[in-house]
Amino acid sequence: MFLLINFSLILVFTALFVGAKEIANPCKNPKIDAIIWSSKLRKNTSLLIFNQNYFYEFDFENEELGEGRRINEVWSQIKTPIDGATALRLLINKTSMKFFEEEIMFFKDPKYWVYKSKEKYDKNEELIRSGIFKFYGVHNNHIHKSLSFTLSRKNPRSPYRTIYTGINNMYFVCGSLERKQIRMNEYEMVIGDPSLNSTDLAPNVNECKSYGKKYGDLIGDVEKRLYMNRLYLIHVNEKALVIAYSDDSGTTFKTVQMKKSHFLMLK
Repeated sequence: MFLLINFSLILVFTALFVGAKEIANPCKNPKIDAIIWSSKLRKNTSLLIFNQNYFYEFDFENEELGEGRRINEVWSQIKTPIDGATALRLLINKTSMKFFEEEIMFFKDPKYWVYKSKEKYDKNEELIRSGIFKFYGVHNNHIHKSLSFTLSRKNPRSPYRTIYTGINNMYFVCGSLERKQIRMNEYEMVIGDPSLNSTDLAPNVNECKSYGKKYGDLIGDVEKRLYMNRLYLIHVNEKALVIAYSDDSGTTFKTVQMKKSHFLMLK
């Protein structure tokens, strides 16, 4: 009994002095909040998975999960857990597989934060800009999670973009326009406004267009990429990472269930 009491006191004091040094442990809540599949990451089959206050590099080819890093140690301004993240990327040369990609974006409804896209992220990355998402009409009162953008091929730096987003667990495609707010150093992303100029957008996507549950219960993200004569598509919900690719032999689907077995590989 004496030893048990002493051990309990040690745990209490340890919690008091070490509480700030929380250790990444996605086993507590093994779900996916968001992913970033950046063309600048060192390996094409690697993506960043965000879980609660941490993120991990995940190689979906070998199903290997890297060590967790605290999100706010790298991107200090964003609020966690996030609702979505994406790389603002566009394939500009299919022959040489050259991508235009300068930025990554994080989303916590209704705020977003934009940072430089890099091969490797250090501590305290510099914030480029931040702002508010403004959904047009009825969507403004709904819960929004996940996001992915298609940039204009004619002008990838254009503030007009096509956004793929989850609204109340339904999949939508909308037109969007990012603009700086007057008299403020913040931006706003206007989404789904029918008056948006569609010149730099895909056809008929000014207003939000529903695809229902085309990708199941979409929570995390949808990302596409051409690589080595294959078209890759990755979409995620809270517990599953679905990888699909198509080539000359047809389409192959591979589902990776993000369960505790993956996270236990960290130990």
